[in-house]
Amino acid sequence: MHIAAIHNLSQNKALAETLAAALGATVYEALSRLRPPGTGPFVVGVFAAIGPAEELVKRLRAGGFEAALLKDDEIETEAAGFIVRKFRFSSDALIVELRKEESLAVDRA
Repeated sequence: MHIAAIHNLSQNKALAETLAAALGATVYEALSRLRPPGTGPFVVGVFAAIGPAEELVKRLRAGGFEAALLKDDEIETEAAGFIVRKFRFSSDALIVELRKEESLAVDRA
């Protein structure tokens, strides 16, 4: 899986027409991707193959967007994460208990 995203959007959400052209979508569809609060990142495309993802990022950049491409090996999957069963605070760290009686200590700064 490869993800194309736009980020660092200005507060001016009048970019819907430009985004629609880059995506080959309607202005309404593009506007829905620009409505969440903040400046992004906003996912605008998910692809199985790298080629279409790279092409979309090129079109987005040509349209004036700051675009990023996350390649398959850069995306964290659920298998790479860990499930926290419980946690507690010690005097100098956060202690996280994982499954199979493993634990992780994160020092407080």
